[in-house]
Amino acid sequence: MSKNLFSSQFKQACYWKESMEWPLKVAPKDLPATADVVVIGSGFTGLSAAHKLAKSGAQVVVLDQQEIGGGASSRNGGIVHPTLGVSAQVLIDRYGVERAKALYPIVIKSMEYLTNLVKAENIDCHFNYGGAFEAAVRPKHIAGYEIKAKLLKEVFNHHSHVIHPNERSDHIGSETYHGGWHDPLGATLHPARLVSGLGEAAQRAEAELHPFTPALGVETDGSTRLVRTPRGDIRADAVVLASNGYTGNMFPDLRKRLIPLNIVALATEPLPSDLADKLFPKPYCYWDSSRLFFYYQRTKDDRIVFGGVNALPVGGTIRKAKNSFRRFRRIFPELNDYQIDYAWDGNVAITFDRIPHLGQSEGLFYALGFNGDGVLLGTYLGSKIAEMVIGKEIPSPLAEIKFQSIKGSRWLPRLMPFARMFFGVLDTLGI
Repeated sequence: MSKNLFSSQFKQACYWKESMEWPLKVAPKDLPATADVVVIGSGFTGLSAAHKLAKSGAQVVVLDQQEIGGGASSRNGGIVHPTLGVSAQVLIDRYGVERAKALYPIVIKSMEYLTNLVKAENIDCHFNYGGAFEAAVRPKHIAGYEIKAKLLKEVFNHHSHVIHPNERSDHIGSETYHGGWHDPLGATLHPARLVSGLGEAAQRAEAELHPFTPALGVETDGSTRLVRTPRGDIRADAVVLASNGYTGNMFPDLRKRLIPLNIVALATEPLPSDLADKLFPKPYCYWDSSRLFFYYQRTKDDRIVFGGVNALPVGGTIRKAKNSFRRFRRIFPELNDYQIDYAWDGNVAITFDRIPHLGQSEGLFYALGFNGDGVLLGTYLGSKIAEMVIGKEIPSPLAEIKFQSIKGSRWLPRLMPFARMFFGVLDTLGI
């Protein structure tokens, strides 16, 4: 076993950014005094919206407080997770069968949209439509997968597969797991390449991108909005907020509807191909059924990129990375002789009802709250919020669902570490 968890090449940096030419090159230019639409946030959602708006003929300006795509969109696990945030059963219990039947297809439409967008814009992001796999950490979870697969087939005409313990090694090479659930939807990709490619596509459509230009305030002035920045003000007909886990207190009505959650991610050193084949024999996006679950993928160069919610209540990226890798080695003891090359973090945004929302508030259009599934949902719903701005018929049943505020939202981030500790204890006890 390697005593040192970190390799001699270790960097506290995002593997995705380190493995490509980053950041996206943007020619410096003055801010325009006016625009049809100002988009605040340049991740998957903001760039997808800007791309769609610009292709419709709108003059679009995208603002970001840091580099283009520099938030969670370039720092996540590259998992294209086929979910709306909650299970199909929860959708039915909460909204009834008919509304659930309108909501669940958003997952399928999102996958179709992302697949077609990557192809149409020729984005080289290592897109691999290989399916998804949830690994069962307890034998009892298999019964739940049976119910889930039956429900998806009978109500939504969506076919998925339960993987029983005797089939487990064909899908995942860890004896810690007891089988799992396979969905043909799902993919993996290189998220920094995707967000950079979306930025290039938006620029080809003549949207203007302005990194290191934070929005300081948005004021209503008659029928228009005045967006204030350190580099000058922009008057726009509409403003789109696409800041998700980086939404600040400048937008209090929306901010209290979101809980930012910091996620630590890691990349191992490259593994021998035969070991990678044994542990991860399928090109899936993986996650497991723990409350503090791991998500992971095998990269093109045979690293394992993984992350998840950490049980540690305090500590920076390095300490949390150590804790995560020790947990991961317990699942995959074959990794005891391998080390971490990269560790980094980023913010996601959790909603009260665990589903994303789009609509209008405080004079803004918004698409927010992807609950860790922003690669898929953020990209698709960016295009949907663009349609709302353009004035098409309301494009998504999500816009009809109330975006609930969270009581005591200002205090919840302080309580989250204790909640993570509690869920960690439950996972350890197998409850």
